[in-house]
Amino acid sequence: MAYRLTAKEVNGDVKTKRNWKADPYLEDAETLEPPDYKGAHSMFHYDRGHLAPLGSFKGTDSWDETNYLSNIVPQKNDLNGGPWEKLESAIRRLTNIYEVVYAITGPVYSRKMPDLPNADESHIVPSGFYYIVCVETNEGISAVAFYFDQDTHKKNKPFDHLVTIDEIEKKTGLDFLRLLPDSLESEIESEINEDFALELLY
Repeated sequence: MAYRLTAKEVNGDVKTKRNWKADPYLEDAETLEPPDYKGAHSMFHYDRGHLAPLGSFKGTDSWDETNYLSNIVPQKNDLNGGPWEKLESAIRRLTNIYEVVYAITGPVYSRKMPDLPNADESHIVPSGFYYIVCVETNEGISAVAFYFDQDTHKKNKPFDHLVTIDEIEKKTGLDFLRLLPDSLESEIESEINEDFALELLY
C-alpha cells in the first residue's frame, strides 16, 4: 500500500469510525469480509490492522475507504497498538514539517502464521510488516525503512526496528524507488538514515 499525506489530509475534523467492509472493487473470492475476522482476536490476538491508517485522513471525504478489507491485515494487538501506532502518529506529525510525506507499507510472509479461525476465503496471515517513509528536501530525497515482526512487543520503540530498504526488498521481492536514477536509488536503499529517523520519531 502506498499513500501520500499533506497537512490538509491529516489535520481535518471529519468524524471517522471503523466501519469494516469488503472492497467493492474486488470479486468476493478475492477479498476477506468482516465475518472472516470473527474470533481472531480472542484466539490469536489479531486486530484488523490498517495499512493506510484511518487516522491520517480526517481531512478528506474518502476516509472510509481505508476501512475496506483490502487495506486491512491481521496484525497482533501488541504491534498494532504499540510501535506501529506510534510510527503512524509520527508520520502525521511530519506533515507539519514537509509539504508532502510519502509512505509505503505492506506485509511480509517469511513463516507460517495461524489462519483466521473463521475465514471462508483462502488467505495467508503475514509474519511481519514493513514501513517506508520518504520526503523531498532541498538536498534531495530522505527515506527511512522499518521492519516489524508480527510478534513485536507493545513497548518496543520504532527506532529499534530500523532497516535498509534493501533488506525490505529482499524480504518481499519488491523493487522500491525504481524510477530514480540507479546510483541514487542504490545510495538511498542501502543506508539507514538515522538523522531522518530521529527527525521523524522525536
